[in-house]
Amino acid sequence: EGVVCNLGTLLCNLGTLLASQGHLHKAARLFQRALHQFPGAVAARVNLALVLDALGLPLTAPARLYHAALLLHPDSPQALAGLGGVMHRRGRLERAQALYRQALRQGEDAGVRANLNLLLAARGDPPEPPDPRASRPGGGRRERGR
Repeated sequence: EGVVCNLGTLLCNLGTLLASQGHLHKAARLFQRALHQFPGAVAARVNLALVLDALGLPLTAPARLYHAALLLHPDSPQALAGLGGVMHRRGRLERAQALYRQALRQGEDAGVRANLNLLLAARGDPPEPPDPRASRPGGGRRERGR
């Protein structure tokens, strides 16, 4: 009996590993390859957006990828949180706040909660505690291959 391997998942996981080791350009190429072969791969779009952002590219590049991911999967917490981060840095605080909250409705995530509370603090608003009913294991923003 052989092992079934999804090439898109493999490319995304390898890209994630390379990105975690600081090989951002190589990771970006793998995510782009995954998208070329599997245009509907939400994980590849989200991870490519994260890598392009880490490389310091203009925010329009990751924003486009997050928007495209949300067209494919409107409830993707990783894409919602990522786009929220882009909007936050662009100074579009109301939009960022709405995106962070929408991501948190998919499940509690410490990183997204922290970003929301930083935004609220900058505006002079009190922080919001985590919703214990919405907890999910793992947390974190990096999306794995699917």
